[in-house]
Amino acid sequence: ENLQDKLNEKYKENYHSSFYESHNYLTHNYYFYILISSGIVGLFAFLFYLYIVLKRVLKINNFLMTIIFINMLAICFIEDYFYRHNGVLYFNLLFLSFLINNNYSNKQKEISENSN
Repeated sequence: ENLQDKLNEKYKENYHSSFYESHNYLTHNYYFYILISSGIVGLFAFLFYLYIVLKRVLKINNFLMTIIFINMLAICFIEDYFYRHNGVLYFNLLFLSFLINNNYSNKQKEISENSN
């Protein structure tokens, strides 16, 4: 709950400036942010979520969705992508769109196979 205060203390120790006092800065690594704000349990929960999504991405087997997922994993190393609600919204919107499209395509295949 006092993560920002701890970050500001570290900024004060390492920089001879007051840039951090006028604006709150984050960790710029979402995995590290989860670890220091939620601990090991939170990090494992987030990694479990990523594992579930990865299983679905591999099952969908869509090149564009795979690139989006890999891009999201990489962005989380350099930015707090899911910290902002836009990151969560856009990623889950894209993921669910591909998932629903995949389910629809599978049902269409079943219908066409049963009609033959």
